[in-house]
Amino acid sequence: MGTPSIIGRVVDVAMRCFNELSVGSVRGEPSHSHYSELLSTMDQCNASNVYIKKEHFLISKAPVNYMHIMEHSTFSMGIFLLKSGSIIPLHDHPGMNGYIKVLTGKIEMGSFTPRDMSSHRTRSPAAHRQTEIEVEPEVVTTVTSTDNAVTLGPITGNIHRIVALNGPAAFLDVLAPPYDPKNNNRDCFYYEQTWNYLKRCNILTRIPQPMEYWCENIPLPSK
Repeated sequence: MGTPSIIGRVVDVAMRCFNELSVGSVRGEPSHSHYSELLSTMDQCNASNVYIKKEHFLISKAPVNYMHIMEHSTFSMGIFLLKSGSIIPLHDHPGMNGYIKVLTGKIEMGSFTPRDMSSHRTRSPAAHRQTEIEVEPEVVTTVTSTDNAVTLGPITGNIHRIVALNGPAAFLDVLAPPYDPKNNNRDCFYYEQTWNYLKRCNILTRIPQPMEYWCENIPLPSK
């Protein structure tokens, strides 16, 4: 099965963008020119040129379908398809950059940033084992298919949830580096939000994956 040409271009740019990190980047971020090229190429993606159709949301009974595109040592890429009202619950991408381009529909993103960023900045084992995190107030953003790609940092806004508003929604998702739970503490954890009245802040408590959320893999369309 062929890959939509625009997706092939995003893959090519991502390879150039993130391969430079594998040879050592001082900031752990792609160069500005490659970063801008990646976002501008993602901005060209839409449901039409990626061949997303209504029936793709109905292939499975899962609240969320996933089209795998690529898994590389420096990044991963895929498309999430959410049925109307479906939620990707509060979760993290520890130490990873996230890039999202909505292809169709509208999503609401709620994201949190730890109040103490020092241990998370170094991805220390202590931060990896932390089951409760004090966080800054939630930042809520609504994103549609007409908006440009958005980013989630390796710390800032890293813990987030995504909801499909007023109908189904699909988005292209790039993670750099990819999940790597065995070697680099890059595993996905889910969280529950509560308010601590003594500390006057939100607390996110690590929980098992919610039973009402699961994701089914479906093929990437060629036309």
